[in-house]
Amino acid sequence: KPHLNWRREEDYTDFIKEFWAQRDKPFECELFQHQIEMINLALNSRHVILAADMGLGKTLTAIVVMEILGIPKCTWVAPNAPLAQAKNEFRDWRTLTQARWLTYRGAVKWQNEYTGKAPKAFIIDESAYIKNKSQRTDACLYIADCVREEHGLDSLILLLSGKPAPKSPPDWFNQVEAICPGAINENSKYTLERRLGLWKQSEYGEFQELVTWYDNEDKCAHCGEIKLHPNHQELDFEEFIRHGSTGELATYERHEFQPSVNEVIKFGQRLNGFCGVWQKEDCTDLPPKQFHVEQLVVTPEMLNLAKSYMAKATSGSESLIFLRTLSDGFVYQKIPTDQLAVCQGCHGEKQVEMIDPDTNETFWADCHTCHGEGSVPLIERVYQTYPTPKLDYLHKLLELHKETGRFVTFAAFQASVDIITNFALQKNWQVIQADGRGWMFHKGIDNVAKMKKGEMLDYFQKGPDDRVLFVGQPGAAGSGLTLHRSPGVFFYSNDNVPNNRFQAIDRVHRIGMRDDGGHVYDCLCLPSDKRILSTLNNSERLSSITLDQLKKDYEHYHPTN
Repeated sequence: KPHLNWRREEDYTDFIKEFWAQRDKPFECELFQHQIEMINLALNSRHVILAADMGLGKTLTAIVVMEILGIPKCTWVAPNAPLAQAKNEFRDWRTLTQARWLTYRGAVKWQNEYTGKAPKAFIIDESAYIKNKSQRTDACLYIADCVREEHGLDSLILLLSGKPAPKSPPDWFNQVEAICPGAINENSKYTLERRLGLWKQSEYGEFQELVTWYDNEDKCAHCGEIKLHPNHQELDFEEFIRHGSTGELATYERHEFQPSVNEVIKFGQRLNGFCGVWQKEDCTDLPPKQFHVEQLVVTPEMLNLAKSYMAKATSGSESLIFLRTLSDGFVYQKIPTDQLAVCQGCHGEKQVEMIDPDTNETFWADCHTCHGEGSVPLIERVYQTYPTPKLDYLHKLLELHKETGRFVTFAAFQASVDIITNFALQKNWQVIQADGRGWMFHKGIDNVAKMKKGEMLDYFQKGPDDRVLFVGQPGAAGSGLTLHRSPGVFFYSNDNVPNNRFQAIDRVHRIGMRDDGGHVYDCLCLPSDKRILSTLNNSERLSSITLDQLKKDYEHYHPTN
């Protein structure tokens, strides 16, 4: 493993400070200590992962490293929104390093069209995007291999991650493979998962599910429970007589405690030199985040509609979507159109192969989806709006931030984004809208400005003191952006992924924020909203909420409760 033998352990702190003091800067400032540490690690190892919380200055760190090494050009890969932010920072810091900007989809295209000329510096921003096997992962690994093959140890490969402590330790596997193939002894992420955790056969199918990670010596290597768990307790004769006939003992798997090895800690030690971890609370003295949860008064119409739907609901996932959209002030409706689409049941063949249950013989019959037509009416999804107290609460927050002139709001659905946009425009706020459909800057009603993403972000952060609302979906615009000119962020609604919420919060809570910033606003409208917020704060997906739990929320609920 030449990377291990080549790695230096020099302290370049004084050199970095001298370089920064002589560098042409747009304004007078000093590098933070954690940034010096990141630069020092990159200069020593060249191929490293810089895992630091959002807002700790990873982009500037990469710029300084390339300038110190005299690298004039680099290839920078990132999702759309972080890419726009990085472009702005390259311009703002007046760096002479030129970048070829690629989205992850662009990286796949680069791999397919590779002509034998690789960059000397390769930066993978938001590197958690390559944690799983995918085309973009293969493309990034391929580019990194090309960089090493052409430039050897003179090259620079930096992975910038905003997740210093991934929920699943094996998520590091592909990222480490990008900077040093073979540095991890296991030859696949699957093998690493089996080493770091205890797995058992699932009762729901022919696959294994995780019991626990081996991250504590007090966990049993056999069952994964701590030493004091009833699985490992002595059972006296009186307890056996008292409970033996009730079946309660069947809930415990009595066995001798077998101490485990803390494989997660050992794995972390193996990453020394490849990865540096910096967390915000250890690096900055930012004001703490301030959370505000407002209980709203639900309208009788909305509550009756929710209760009537839940009374006949049969699917937990469909019920949750309905309740979330209703709370946001709309309900999706599917309307058939005059246009036709190819039937997905028979793929336009009009008939499908069936099996006779009595004779077990196959025969062909008309497709039950299109009734033998081969096509079905094209369904258009529209939404019907309903009054929601969330808009009243949004109006209150907009009034609160009128003097500041900037505010950030996130919503889970595109229809919610549209509702917020129209509402804010009516209140004389300009709106930057960012969701899965793209970015738009509404300067007013029926007045859309032709601006690029980077220009919109610049206007939000540095533009005139007028009123600008940034509204986006957490998954599409909740990472890689700096929006700390706004002192707060409002979650009109949350999407299904807990990490998207945590990332979105840190758009306003980062270095350079206002002294009175860091406010996070949530509101509870329908009774299910409380369960949704609690589920996300516990880092669980909304899909873990069951239909029985939702029905229980509405059984005895009254607005005055």
